[in-house]
Amino acid sequence: EDNVGALEIANQESQCRPRTKHVSVKWHRFRSYVQSGAITVTKISTKLQRADFLTKALPQQTFEYLRSLVMGW
Repeated sequence: EDNVGALEIANQESQCRPRTKHVSVKWHRFRSYVQSGAITVTKISTKLQRADFLTKALPQQTFEYLRSLVMGW
């Protein structure tokens, strides 16, 4: 994950706030997996997020690198 807010919600129980209450049921199930160690949520660089070239403006070199990974070139 490269979204700081998502990382905080996933890793810190105190981050569930009124603005995030709409994800309450799914969040509690997700948190149970995180707490049990079944899954881990870690920060990943934009250079490793393959879908980022579709969702944000990137430098040309990063864009072309991610595009080639997705396209299998």
